Amino acid sequence: MAMGILTAGPAAAGEGEAFDLPGQAEVSCAAGDSGLRCHYRLLPPGQSVTAVSATLEGETMKVDDLVPYPGKDARSTILILVDTGTTAEPSQFEGRKRQIEAMLEKAAPHQRFGLAVIDNELRLLELPVQDAEGIIRTLPRLELSDKPTELYRTTLIAVRLLAKQPVDRKGVIILSDGQAEDTAYFPRDVIEAARAGNVVINSIGFAATNRQLPHLQSLRRLSDETGGDFVAADASGTLPARFLDAPFRAVDHGGTFHIRNPGEKRRSGTLNIRIETAERNYVHSAPVVLGARPTPVSTPESTPPRRPPPRLEPEAGPSLLDLALLGGLLVLFGIVAYVLVRKIRSGPDNEVTAKSKAPPLESGEPAGHAMLEYALESGRAPIPLRGVTFRLGRNADNDIRLEDNSVSRHHAQIHRGPDGAYVVSDLNSLNGVFVNGRQVQSSHLKHGDRLEIGDVALSFRLVSPAAGGVGDNEDLSTTQELRSP
Repeated sequence: MAMGILTAGPAAAGEGEAFDLPGQAEVSCAAGDSGLRCHYRLLPPGQSVTAVSATLEGETMKVDDLVPYPGKDARSTILILVDTGTTAEPSQFEGRKRQIEAMLEKAAPHQRFGLAVIDNELRLLELPVQDAEGIIRTLPRLELSDKPTELYRTTLIAVRLLAKQPVDRKGVIILSDGQAEDTAYFPRDVIEAARAGNVVINSIGFAATNRQLPHLQSLRRLSDETGGDFVAADASGTLPARFLDAPFRAVDHGGTFHIRNPGEKRRSGTLNIRIETAERNYVHSAPVVLGARPTPVSTPESTPPRRPPPRLEPEAGPSLLDLALLGGLLVLFGIVAYVLVRKIRSGPDNEVTAKSKAPPLESGEPAGHAMLEYALESGRAPIPLRGVTFRLGRNADNDIRLEDNSVSRHHAQIHRGPDGAYVVSDLNSLNGVFVNGRQVQSSHLKHGDRLEIGDVALSFRLVSPAAGGVGDNEDLSTTQELRSP
């Protein structure tokens, strides 16, 4: 069966070329001197490839190294999102934890998992670097929330985080009743980000009554359009046995093959790739360029002649007074420009607001397990970290608000793990997160580390635990106003 495809233009040596066939097959190839190294995924998953062949302008190309996924050194990363703003009863929610555990019992050694809860925010309980046992140990920490679920916005954040991971296969598993309270984010936003980042979305729907079944359509669409599986639990909250037998098959499918370039010659034209399975055949066509890039050659005609240096005419040149005035104006302009840039980058009134679960520290008071310090003219202002997860950003809904134009609305997140270690993660910010001058996506924090959120510099310090620390359910309304120098 011949299928139409979407192409992004020709690929040259060393560049990548993606051939997408929505709903049927997906092939991405990276070109090099020896040919094309290609990854493939077939939709629906579970199809076995029996043969792959390729022709370039009618010439048969050698195809070898056909290896189904997972091959040697393969790695898959899967982030489990649990909707805690659901309408489920506590007993039903406990049943969902048991279903997650049943899925994780089928995990393979090459798979790594993360765990997050979603309601009106996304909160990472475990970074996606854990084995299955690590996630199972964290499941008791899942608790119902009375907050509405912004399903598409929080899933979009998760997809963008996962898309940055340098792994072979990436997947998100959503457990939800599908009742989204978003007003500005939609399924298409999530689908486009997932397809761009090669992230598969598996959806598990839970409907307490038949009247709630239509809400699961949004979950089904997220899965259908990203190559994932959608399943709905029965009235008792139990998942189908066929799904529990292979819960991660939509993430772990496909494989790789190599299209050789005979003689490593430079050649171009339309490449036809044929993938054969027992059920159907897929044919892909795309323009490509194989072989080494041509080396640009400079010729007298193509090289613009150099202009001779301008002649200095003393009688027509500026006087010393003119030069002095011009120099003074340039210095003044530089000072004004510097002040304006600093003003713009620092935001209105150069103000930084810290919103924390704990009130500001009194003199000599211990700060819980850790704290951030912010430099002021009058000294250093401590920001205590007494919870499990803290989000930093410019918006007012952050746990620590940094009101600076260089800071993204939701910029970074600091999470304390069960072992007491603190990890900072970049939430797809514009200006990045830096630890001790090095940009990171995720990094453990040590005592004395310098943390830069945009242009805002903070010091991370570990301190002795305070007696009677603030619990996770206590009031979040206390704020600290800090003014930067």
